[in-house]
Amino acid sequence: MWPPPAIICDHGTVDLALNRRGSIPLRDQIVAQVEMRILAGDLRHGEKLPSVRELAARLRVHPRTVHAAYRQLQTNENLTLQPGSGAYVRRGQSGQRRTREGLEEMIGALLSEALGSGLSLHQIRCAARRWLDADPPQRAVVVDTCPRTAEILAVELRGQGLPCEAQGLADALARPCSLAGVLVVCLPFHVSKLQALIPQCQTATVGLEIAGEHGQAILDLPTLARVLMVSHSPRVPPYASTIVRSLRGDDVELFCHLADETGQWAPLATSAHLVLTDVVAAAEVRRRRPDARVLSLLGPRSYASVRAGLTFPPPPSLRT
Repeated sequence: MWPPPAIICDHGTVDLALNRRGSIPLRDQIVAQVEMRILAGDLRHGEKLPSVRELAARLRVHPRTVHAAYRQLQTNENLTLQPGSGAYVRRGQSGQRRTREGLEEMIGALLSEALGSGLSLHQIRCAARRWLDADPPQRAVVVDTCPRTAEILAVELRGQGLPCEAQGLADALARPCSLAGVLVVCLPFHVSKLQALIPQCQTATVGLEIAGEHGQAILDLPTLARVLMVSHSPRVPPYASTIVRSLRGDDVELFCHLADETGQWAPLATSAHLVLTDVVAAAEVRRRRPDARVLSLLGPRSYASVRAGLTFPPPPSLRT
């Protein structure tokens, strides 16, 4: 097995494994894996990460490598670096779950604040009734900096019976009226930007949740096995590569290609021990390799978030 992973957060439940023999720079491996952990909800919004020197010592890498990774994560809006304080996870909005008791506490606090401001109980009831009686969004639009990634996520959501379309972030910001009255689905990193530039935007965040069965399939491969990853989006292969390399190092051969590069990946499809693809590219890939595994990017928590957004109406301040 690959060298034991290193704990990267203070509560001790999140691991990070680096491949020191591969071609992917250690900085990029740290960036990709931290992003994956944030998207999966394993690293919580506002959580403090170890200092540069502490993480470098745990991972047995040079502090400059960790410093560069933290800087890139800040550029990607995944971390907030506070001089003299440390690095804090930035998820766009808190990913902490609310229990039933926590919900009741929030409602109680809001009621107390509203009553304390001079509002009557009748006024509060009327406002709540107007909100609850409003129509929820009829459809969702996945927005991402990479339109092809948005298309993959939209297809996965439609597979769950959720009405969903895809749109690139640049196009969405250029035509904010196109998002009026819809539920905008995005990764946590884009929430603050969308809400700042498009105030009427109602959002539901989703995170990448790679199924454990795919990781086990990678672990079960024989030494020097060939793994082929074919994706509709250029953003997916780097994450898949990091996962494979973290689990197996260089004792398997990994090939990553875009689906439209048929001439490059088709000859490999018949000889690869394991073929991974996404839901958009799956039909084309399975024509040549019927047992190709479809790597779903979303999971139950993301489906529930979008389903809730399409069920519950937006606040009155967001309605047009």
